[in-house]
Amino acid sequence: MLGLAGCSAANPAFDEKSAVGSDDGDAPTDGGTDPRPTTAGTSAGTATTTTTTDPSGADTSVLDTSPEDTGVISTTTNGTGNDDVPPQCDSVRAQLLPVSADTYLTSLDTCLPTCADQNFGGAHEGLVISAGGTSVMLLRFDELPVGIVLEASLELTVDVLNPPGPFAAASASVFADSCGWAEGEGPYANTKSAVGTATYNACAAPDTSWSLGAWDQEVGTTLGTTAITDMGSDLSLTIPLDPVETEQWIGPGFGSLVLTSEGITPFLVRSRDGGLPPTLTIEYCLP
Repeated sequence: MLGLAGCSAANPAFDEKSAVGSDDGDAPTDGGTDPRPTTAGTSAGTATTTTTTDPSGADTSVLDTSPEDTGVISTTTNGTGNDDVPPQCDSVRAQLLPVSADTYLTSLDTCLPTCADQNFGGAHEGLVISAGGTSVMLLRFDELPVGIVLEASLELTVDVLNPPGPFAAASASVFADSCGWAEGEGPYANTKSAVGTATYNACAAPDTSWSLGAWDQEVGTTLGTTAITDMGSDLSLTIPLDPVETEQWIGPGFGSLVLTSEGITPFLVRSRDGGLPPTLTIEYCLP
Protein backbone atom coordinates (compact mmCIF):
# COMPACT_ATOMS: atom_id res chain seq x y z
CA MET A 1 0.00 0.00 0.00
CA LEU A 2 1.18 3.49 -0.75
CA GLY A 3 2.41 5.76 1.99
CA LEU A 4 -0.50 8.15 2.61
CA ALA A 5 -0.37 11.29 4.71
CA GLY A 6 -3.14 11.42 7.28
CA CYS A 7 -5.31 14.48 7.80
CA SER A 8 -6.19 15.90 11.17
CA ALA A 9 -9.66 16.78 12.33
CA ALA A 10 -8.66 20.43 12.14
CA ASN A 11 -7.56 20.02 8.55
CA PRO A 12 -9.66 17.56 6.57
CA ALA A 13 -7.95 18.50 3.29
CA PHE A 14 -6.38 15.57 1.49
CA ASP A 15 -2.86 16.32 0.19
CA GLU A 16 -2.81 14.54 -3.15
CA LYS A 17 0.96 14.98 -3.57
CA SER A 18 1.79 13.13 -0.35
CA ALA A 19 -0.42 10.25 -1.41
CA VAL A 20 2.22 9.13 -3.90
CA GLY A 21 5.29 9.83 -1.84
CA SER A 22 6.06 13.47 -2.66
CA ASP A 23 5.17 16.81 -1.14
CA ASP A 24 5.65 20.05 -3.03
CA GLY A 25 3.38 22.17 -0.89
CA ASP A 26 0.53 21.79 -3.33
CA ALA A 27 -2.20 22.51 -0.81
CA PRO A 28 -1.97 24.85 2.18
CA THR A 29 -2.77 23.12 5.45
CA ASP A 30 -3.87 26.11 7.49
CA GLY A 31 -7.25 26.62 5.85
CA GLY A 32 -6.04 29.81 4.17
CA THR A 33 -5.73 31.01 0.61
CA ASP A 34 -3.29 29.18 -1.63
CA PRO A 35 -0.36 31.65 -1.82
CA ARG A 36 1.25 30.22 -4.94
CA PRO A 37 0.88 31.95 -8.30
CA THR A 38 -1.03 30.02 -10.92
CA THR A 39 1.33 28.18 -13.24
CA ALA A 40 1.06 29.41 -16.80
CA GLY A 41 0.50 26.60 -19.25
CA THR A 42 -0.72 25.55 -22.64
CA SER A 43 -4.45 25.95 -23.15
CA ALA A 44 -6.90 27.00 -25.83
CA GLY A 45 -5.40 30.46 -25.61
CA THR A 46 -2.11 29.23 -27.07
CA ALA A 47 -3.55 27.41 -30.07
CA THR A 48 -1.97 28.45 -33.37
CA THR A 49 -4.22 29.20 -36.31
CA THR A 50 -3.00 27.60 -39.53
CA THR A 51 -4.18 27.42 -43.11
CA THR A 52 -3.77 24.39 -45.38
CA THR A 53 -2.87 25.44 -48.91
CA ASP A 54 -4.71 23.71 -51.72
CA PRO A 55 -2.27 23.22 -54.61
CA SER A 56 -5.16 23.39 -57.08
CA GLY A 57 -5.92 26.95 -56.04
CA ALA A 58 -9.32 25.96 -54.59
CA ASP A 59 -10.65 28.11 -51.76
CA THR A 60 -9.21 27.34 -48.32
CA SER A 61 -9.98 29.45 -45.32
CA VAL A 62 -9.49 29.90 -41.60
CA LEU A 63 -12.10 31.52 -39.42
CA ASP A 64 -11.42 35.17 -38.64
CA THR A 65 -12.13 34.65 -34.95
CA SER A 66 -9.11 34.57 -32.66
CA PRO A 67 -7.95 31.16 -31.37
CA GLU A 68 -7.57 32.76 -27.95
CA ASP A 69 -11.37 32.96 -27.88
CA THR A 70 -12.50 29.95 -29.88
CA GLY A 71 -9.80 27.29 -29.64
CA VAL A 72 -10.01 26.83 -33.43
CA ILE A 73 -6.70 25.51 -34.72
CA SER A 74 -7.57 25.37 -38.42
CA THR A 75 -10.43 25.18 -40.91
CA THR A 76 -9.76 23.67 -44.33
CA THR A 77 -12.24 23.80 -47.24
CA ASN A 78 -12.62 20.99 -49.74
CA GLY A 79 -11.43 21.45 -53.30
CA THR A 80 -10.03 19.51 -56.21
CA GLY A 81 -6.68 18.09 -55.28
CA ASN A 82 -6.99 18.85 -51.57
CA ASP A 83 -6.24 15.53 -49.89
CA ASP A 84 -6.54 17.03 -46.41
CA VAL A 85 -10.35 16.98 -46.61
CA PRO A 86 -12.10 13.61 -47.02
CA PRO A 87 -14.74 13.43 -49.77
CA GLN A 88 -17.64 13.22 -47.33
CA CYS A 89 -16.78 16.64 -45.88
CA ASP A 90 -17.19 20.11 -47.34
CA SER A 91 -14.57 21.31 -44.88
CA VAL A 92 -12.67 20.10 -41.84
CA ARG A 93 -12.04 21.94 -38.62
CA ALA A 94 -9.51 21.14 -35.90
CA GLN A 95 -10.49 22.56 -32.53
CA LEU A 96 -8.94 22.52 -29.08
CA LEU A 97 -11.37 22.59 -26.14
CA PRO A 98 -10.16 23.17 -22.57
CA VAL A 99 -12.01 21.48 -19.74
CA SER A 100 -14.68 23.73 -18.21
CA ALA A 101 -14.83 21.92 -14.84
CA ASP A 102 -12.80 19.20 -13.15
CA THR A 103 -12.60 17.49 -9.79
CA TYR A 104 -11.57 14.16 -8.39
CA LEU A 105 -13.40 11.63 -6.24
CA THR A 106 -11.51 9.47 -3.77
CA SER A 107 -12.30 6.71 -1.32
CA LEU A 108 -8.80 6.64 0.21
CA ASP A 109 -8.97 6.45 3.99
CA THR A 110 -6.58 9.32 4.80
CA CYS A 111 -8.90 12.14 5.90
CA LEU A 112 -10.94 13.09 8.93
CA PRO A 113 -13.79 13.09 8.17
CA THR A 114 -13.63 10.51 5.40
CA CYS A 115 -12.25 11.58 2.01
CA ALA A 116 -15.25 9.99 0.31
CA ASP A 117 -17.45 12.79 1.70
CA GLN A 118 -15.11 15.62 0.73
CA ASN A 119 -14.89 17.76 -2.39
CA PHE A 120 -11.60 18.37 -4.22
CA GLY A 121 -12.68 20.73 -7.00
CA GLY A 122 -10.09 23.37 -6.05
CA ALA A 123 -7.09 21.01 -6.03
CA HIS A 124 -4.25 21.81 -8.40
CA GLU A 125 -3.95 18.15 -9.36
CA GLY A 126 -6.37 15.24 -9.35
CA LEU A 127 -5.27 11.88 -8.02
CA VAL A 128 -6.06 8.85 -10.19
CA ILE A 129 -5.40 5.49 -8.56
CA SER A 130 -6.86 1.98 -8.36
CA ALA A 131 -4.76 0.45 -5.56
CA GLY A 132 -5.31 0.89 -1.82
CA GLY A 133 -8.62 2.60 -2.62
CA THR A 134 -10.04 4.31 -5.66
CA SER A 135 -9.62 7.83 -7.02
CA VAL A 136 -10.96 9.04 -10.35
CA MET A 137 -11.04 12.42 -12.05
CA LEU A 138 -14.14 13.98 -13.62
CA LEU A 139 -13.87 16.32 -16.61
CA ARG A 140 -16.64 18.39 -18.16
CA PHE A 141 -16.70 20.06 -21.57
CA ASP A 142 -19.56 22.52 -22.03
CA GLU A 143 -19.23 23.27 -25.75
CA LEU A 144 -18.54 20.40 -28.11
CA PRO A 145 -18.54 20.50 -31.93
CA VAL A 146 -21.20 18.83 -34.03
CA GLY A 147 -20.18 16.89 -37.12
CA ILE A 148 -18.48 13.70 -38.30
CA VAL A 149 -15.48 13.18 -36.01
CA LEU A 150 -12.34 12.24 -37.92
CA GLU A 151 -9.80 12.26 -35.08
CA ALA A 152 -9.93 13.01 -31.35
CA SER A 153 -7.55 12.97 -28.42
CA LEU A 154 -7.40 14.00 -24.78
CA GLU A 155 -4.23 15.81 -23.70
CA LEU A 156 -3.17 15.72 -20.04
CA THR A 157 -0.26 16.99 -17.97
CA VAL A 158 0.58 14.38 -15.37
CA ASP A 159 2.95 13.59 -12.51
CA VAL A 160 4.02 9.96 -12.21
CA LEU A 161 6.01 9.84 -8.97
CA ASN A 162 6.56 6.08 -8.76
CA PRO A 163 8.13 3.84 -11.42
CA PRO A 164 5.29 2.61 -13.65
CA GLY A 165 4.22 -0.91 -12.81
CA PRO A 166 2.97 -3.62 -15.19
CA PHE A 167 -0.01 -2.65 -17.36
CA ALA A 168 0.07 0.96 -16.12
CA ALA A 169 -2.36 2.99 -18.22
CA ALA A 170 -4.84 5.86 -18.17
CA SER A 171 -8.33 5.47 -19.58
CA ALA A 172 -11.00 8.02 -20.53
CA SER A 173 -14.62 6.90 -20.47
CA VAL A 174 -18.00 8.51 -21.01
CA PHE A 175 -19.59 9.70 -17.76
CA ALA A 176 -23.38 10.00 -17.70
CA ASP A 177 -23.48 13.00 -15.34
CA SER A 178 -27.07 12.28 -14.39
CA CYS A 179 -27.38 15.13 -11.87
CA GLY A 180 -25.04 17.80 -13.26
CA TRP A 181 -22.15 17.50 -10.80
CA ALA A 182 -20.69 20.73 -9.40
CA GLU A 183 -16.91 21.19 -9.37
CA GLY A 184 -16.66 22.80 -5.92
CA GLU A 185 -13.68 24.58 -4.35
CA GLY A 186 -12.22 22.06 -1.87
CA PRO A 187 -9.95 21.24 -0.19
CA TYR A 188 -7.81 24.33 0.47
CA ALA A 189 -9.86 26.05 3.20
CA ASN A 190 -11.54 24.29 6.08
CA THR A 191 -14.41 26.76 5.84
CA LYS A 192 -15.34 25.59 2.33
CA SER A 193 -18.21 23.15 2.52
CA ALA A 194 -18.81 20.18 0.24
CA VAL A 195 -22.57 20.83 0.33
CA GLY A 196 -24.00 20.79 -3.19
CA THR A 197 -20.74 19.62 -4.80
CA ALA A 198 -19.40 16.33 -6.12
CA THR A 199 -17.84 13.81 -3.74
CA TYR A 200 -17.07 10.12 -4.01
CA ASN A 201 -20.30 9.30 -2.16
CA ALA A 202 -22.66 11.88 -3.66
CA CYS A 203 -23.26 13.79 -6.86
CA ALA A 204 -24.37 16.81 -4.83
CA ALA A 205 -23.39 16.27 -1.20
CA PRO A 206 -24.91 15.25 1.06
CA ASP A 207 -28.40 14.51 -0.23
CA THR A 208 -28.24 13.83 -4.00
CA SER A 209 -26.78 10.42 -4.76
CA TRP A 210 -25.12 9.27 -7.94
CA SER A 211 -27.29 7.28 -10.32
CA LEU A 212 -28.10 3.92 -8.73
CA GLY A 213 -26.21 5.05 -5.66
CA ALA A 214 -22.57 5.05 -6.84
CA TRP A 215 -20.41 7.09 -9.22
CA ASP A 216 -19.24 3.98 -11.09
CA GLN A 217 -22.82 3.33 -12.20
CA GLU A 218 -22.46 6.46 -14.37
CA VAL A 219 -19.45 5.14 -16.30
CA GLY A 220 -20.14 4.22 -19.92
CA THR A 221 -18.11 3.42 -23.03
CA THR A 222 -14.33 3.71 -22.83
CA LEU A 223 -13.24 6.16 -25.53
CA GLY A 224 -9.51 5.52 -25.24
CA THR A 225 -6.62 4.13 -23.19
CA THR A 226 -2.90 4.90 -23.29
CA ALA A 227 0.04 3.29 -21.50
CA ILE A 228 2.01 5.10 -18.80
CA THR A 229 5.68 4.33 -19.40
CA ASP A 230 7.64 7.19 -17.84
CA MET A 231 8.21 8.58 -14.37
CA GLY A 232 8.47 12.31 -13.71
CA SER A 233 6.63 15.59 -13.22
CA ASP A 234 4.71 17.67 -15.76
CA LEU A 235 4.72 14.90 -18.35
CA SER A 236 2.55 15.22 -21.44
CA LEU A 237 0.15 12.31 -21.81
CA THR A 238 -2.12 11.92 -24.83
CA ILE A 239 -5.05 9.51 -24.87
CA PRO A 240 -6.20 8.87 -28.48
CA LEU A 241 -9.99 8.60 -28.57
CA ASP A 242 -12.07 6.40 -30.84
CA PRO A 243 -13.63 8.84 -33.34
CA VAL A 244 -16.92 6.93 -33.78
CA GLU A 245 -17.50 6.55 -30.05
CA THR A 246 -16.43 10.16 -29.48
CA GLU A 247 -18.96 11.36 -32.07
CA GLN A 248 -21.73 9.48 -30.27
CA TRP A 249 -20.63 10.95 -26.93
CA ILE A 250 -20.66 14.56 -28.12
CA GLY A 251 -23.97 14.20 -29.94
CA PRO A 252 -25.98 16.04 -27.22
CA GLY A 253 -23.54 18.97 -27.47
CA PHE A 254 -21.85 18.69 -24.08
CA GLY A 255 -20.66 15.96 -21.78
CA SER A 256 -18.42 14.58 -19.06
CA LEU A 257 -15.56 12.11 -19.03
CA VAL A 258 -14.03 10.11 -16.19
CA LEU A 259 -10.31 9.32 -15.99
CA THR A 260 -9.42 6.00 -14.41
CA SER A 261 -6.21 4.06 -13.78
CA GLU A 262 -5.29 0.64 -15.10
CA GLY A 263 -2.73 -1.42 -13.18
CA ILE A 264 -1.39 -0.27 -9.82
CA THR A 265 0.49 2.91 -10.82
CA PRO A 266 -1.05 6.12 -9.42
CA PHE A 267 -0.72 9.38 -11.29
CA LEU A 268 -1.71 13.00 -10.79
CA VAL A 269 -3.48 15.00 -13.49
CA ARG A 270 -2.94 18.76 -13.52
CA SER A 271 -6.31 20.52 -13.22
CA ARG A 272 -7.49 23.86 -14.53
CA ASP A 273 -6.79 25.28 -11.06
CA GLY A 274 -3.22 24.10 -11.55
CA GLY A 275 -2.80 26.12 -14.75
CA LEU A 276 -2.48 23.20 -17.19
CA PRO A 277 -6.06 22.03 -17.79
CA PRO A 278 -6.91 18.83 -19.65
CA THR A 279 -7.81 19.62 -23.24
CA LEU A 280 -9.81 17.84 -25.90
CA THR A 281 -8.61 18.11 -29.50
CA ILE A 282 -11.15 17.15 -32.17
CA GLU A 283 -10.90 17.17 -35.95
CA TYR A 284 -14.35 17.04 -37.50
CA CYS A 285 -16.42 17.78 -40.59
CA LEU A 286 -18.32 21.03 -40.50
CA PRO A 287 -22.07 20.51 -40.99
